[in-house]
Amino acid sequence: MTAETRTYLKSLRDSKRWNIDLGPLLANGSDVAGIVLHDEFSPLDKARHKLEKMDDFEIYQTNPTKRFRAIVVDFHRDRVSKRVLLLETGMGSMNASLAIYELAAGLLDRPLSARRVLKVGTCSGLYAGERAGTVLVPRYALADEGATKWNSLPKNEELGEWLKKRFDEATKSEATSANPELTKKWCDHLRKRWPDCLGDERGPEWWSSFRNRHDYQPDSELDAAIWSIDNFHGVRSIAPNIYDRMDKWVTDSHPNRVPVAFENECSSHYSACLRADLKIAAALVVSWSCNHVKSFVLEGMDTREASVKTSVHDAETDIIVEAVNFLLLDE
Repeated sequence: MTAETRTYLKSLRDSKRWNIDLGPLLANGSDVAGIVLHDEFSPLDKARHKLEKMDDFEIYQTNPTKRFRAIVVDFHRDRVSKRVLLLETGMGSMNASLAIYELAAGLLDRPLSARRVLKVGTCSGLYAGERAGTVLVPRYALADEGATKWNSLPKNEELGEWLKKRFDEATKSEATSANPELTKKWCDHLRKRWPDCLGDERGPEWWSSFRNRHDYQPDSELDAAIWSIDNFHGVRSIAPNIYDRMDKWVTDSHPNRVPVAFENECSSHYSACLRADLKIAAALVVSWSCNHVKSFVLEGMDTREASVKTSVHDAETDIIVEAVNFLLLDE
């Protein structure tokens, strides 16, 4: 962290002009074990109901009038007492960055164990075989934010070249990285429950076939990266134009970091954490496959079965609970 960033965070901390109520988390010099983020409050609240039924946990609601609602999870066992914050950030890169800076200010002089962040959320798959319910643990985020550029589309006959430029720029610029050590530990933890989650070279069957289909050499390094675009409807409306072009572009270009899903916050979270000296890792559940999105955009039909929707949201809730346990138990 630079001296300038630290000075700013100290001023922000002392001003207490926060969009987050951190008082209950930091009260009485508590031992903070980390933060769990989601862009919506509902999945965090569902996780709260699960945690309330477990021994050793007490749950506290923070000030509900703040922009970012939060829940404090208080853990007590024998003489051990720790706290984890479940924090709603809202959707999009600006909210994602704002929340990280305020967390960094509140935790400025806390030990590194308190300055750990786990982002949980959903994303939209990019390739055939990448089914809804797939769990991704992306080390890298490709920064392609800017809602305006995804609204200012060229004419149809020029769209292909415009998209190719987007693919090139997103993958050839330096990717934003989550914390590698925390990401590996988090991925290893999740694989006890979701053995096929995609993090490093290991992954589900579709990832192996993806490598083969696009003619990657067996010994080639290939990282699955999340594509942070920050324009939900603007991108989804042209998603059917993206899928086939992306498939061909990967075959022709063989990038080392391959975008495997769309989402809106990870690049902003990762970069803000890097600047503010927080450790971050993520876990994202694919909520829409590319075939689901095609049906919705081209035919106006949500073809996801009820059981699929339920399994996705259940996985989200369970991952949030796992995130709390991971932060409490991992030193």
